Amino acid sequence: GFDITNRPVLCLGTKGLLYVQLDVQGTGIDTHSGMAPILPSAAWRLVQALATLRDAEGNITIPGFFDDALKPTQAQINMLVNQANNEGQMLTTYGIEQFADGLTGVPLKERATFAPTCNIAGLVSGYTGEGVKTVLPAHATAKIDFRLVPNQDPQDILFKLHSYLKLGGYEDIAISVFSSAEPVATPFETPFVQRILAIAEAFAGKPASITPLTGGTLPLLGALRKHVGVPGLSAPGNVSYWGSGAHAPNEHIRVSDLERGVRYNCAMFQMLGE
Repeated sequence: GFDITNRPVLCLGTKGLLYVQLDVQGTGIDTHSGMAPILPSAAWRLVQALATLRDAEGNITIPGFFDDALKPTQAQINMLVNQANNEGQMLTTYGIEQFADGLTGVPLKERATFAPTCNIAGLVSGYTGEGVKTVLPAHATAKIDFRLVPNQDPQDILFKLHSYLKLGGYEDIAISVFSSAEPVATPFETPFVQRILAIAEAFAGKPASITPLTGGTLPLLGALRKHVGVPGLSAPGNVSYWGSGAHAPNEHIRVSDLERGVRYNCAMFQMLGE
């Protein structure tokens, strides 16, 4: 897309993904909570297991999780310096006073761009309706997504997750895999990147903003790179913007961005064909 200063944004890659569901079965049926002293609790079992995956400071504690993760180069970090600053707008949109650990500026962008994640995407157990129901839940479920950085393999992370939970005595927790994708990072010096960069800057009449890695995942990019040899790249023709509310109830795009995206894509294909 284009940033808040109307500069074209080129994203050189996407994080990988491992999306799993953890299930715990305690009793065969939901039970009156008066039986809690003598029956297993699926809810407590699950939250205790989840608490072993990340510490109170947000550090992922799965052994070997970071072993293969590539650290960003200085050149990649330097790309963040010239990105537009929309921290104020983000704080307002998300309804918070500050970002995690009070981060701002380049350190904030660096963590958002290059840090892998262990995120609880969903957590359900027991009675969640209005009012009171004193119940001991029979079942508990959590959905976890791991965003992975270059050189991390989703299958390797899955193996390490399995091993860690088993080592901690949580072998009864069932793990189901819903999605996985490899991270993709394309070097800035790649000729195709330079060609798209020139087209984007000619179209906008402004220097581009470069993002080495986005927080999202595009599984197609990994497949194209692996099987076809096409470099992964998200060009300004993407019509979403930072406030599009991706994966939220109010997800949207702006009509002006859609119109500009159509014009850019037409210009890009025209220039590529010349």
